[in-house]
Amino acid sequence: MRFSDEVICAPLWSPDGRLYAVSDRSTSAGDRWANFHRFAPEQVTPVTSAEAEYAAPPWRLGGASYGFASERDTIAAATRAGTWSLERIDIETGRATPIETPFTSIRHLHVSQGAAVFEAGSFVSPAALYRMGLATGALTSVREKAPQPAPEVAACLAAPEPMTIPSGAQAEAEAHAFFYATSNPEFDAPEGEKPPLVIMIHGGPTAAAGAGLNLTIPFFTLRGFAVVDPNYRGSTGFGRAYRRAMYGGWGKVDVEDCVGAVQALVSSGRVDPYRVVSRGGSSGGYTTLALATFTDLLSAAASYYGISNLEMIARITDKLEAQYAALLVGPYPVASKLFRARSLLFHAARVDGPIIFFQGTEDPVVPPEQARVMIDEMASRQLLHAFGFYHGESGRRVWSPWGTGFR
Repeated sequence: MRFSDEVICAPLWSPDGRLYAVSDRSTSAGDRWANFHRFAPEQVTPVTSAEAEYAAPPWRLGGASYGFASERDTIAAATRAGTWSLERIDIETGRATPIETPFTSIRHLHVSQGAAVFEAGSFVSPAALYRMGLATGALTSVREKAPQPAPEVAACLAAPEPMTIPSGAQAEAEAHAFFYATSNPEFDAPEGEKPPLVIMIHGGPTAAAGAGLNLTIPFFTLRGFAVVDPNYRGSTGFGRAYRRAMYGGWGKVDVEDCVGAVQALVSSGRVDPYRVVSRGGSSGGYTTLALATFTDLLSAAASYYGISNLEMIARITDKLEAQYAALLVGPYPVASKLFRARSLLFHAARVDGPIIFFQGTEDPVVPPEQARVMIDEMASRQLLHAFGFYHGESGRRVWSPWGTGFR
């Protein structure tokens, strides 16, 4: 089966009638990044050549990551190393000028009538809708999605430490993660005590760890848990080679990178190797269950509508995700043995630690049977487990939350 060898997204006409889009067809610093290109009949011209990506995967239709301020200038959001920033780009020369903001997460950017409007937040402040005057750069909060944290809560919030870690069987690969240390100014751990660690696994699987405030994280860090949020290989925002490193490797490279992140934190003495837990939803739930099944890393796990049978993903999908599983695992049914080898449903007997399952009874993407077979297996072996089934709840929108990603 043939697939496109190029990402093309976010098409937009300039005020002077030329067509622009974000594409990864051009190479920069030895890799292909999602940069701006100008499209004309018989000719495609690269505009920028940054080691950055100027669009996120279109999980939903109708989003935007840039807009024209004039015939020559665009205001664009760019992601580098997992965080977002704003730039003003001269589309004739490709020159990018950073725009200083306090934000690390920026999306839904629209430019019109001398202003840019976008949703933005940071690791320590909730997202809100902002208006930025193009002439002055002045920011105005238009509408908050959540109130600002109270001072005693804000004192417990801290930006993460970016990590680059060796991974793979021979440490031949490289992966990325955000590490959140424990953070509570009112308490100190006993001397010599190392904190337990929570692995927060993003869905997708080719999405990325969030770059904004996620209050689930300080819920743990102010209670004495450290948190690691991996951008395992396959995550978007780190270039084409990194994104495609998951092709054929779903259920392998994501597991290796989560293990590598924990090993790096253990070897540096920052966490307790005997108190590691994992949590994730959908494909993040799948990786959590894979860690519980195929490694001895975890003390406990929490699966939120986690995938236990990859064959179902290959057989039942929507047109936005057609052949996605073929890219991430292999062509089905030719690769059916590989799908079964990486499906936890067929290896549930290997689980030997406690797991809690959360599942909607009307979930069309991850049916409740995928949770029940794991629960039945654990019950038959008298392993510690718990579960919550939410009757009539699908947990789904029109789009599937395990995502499409850049190809």
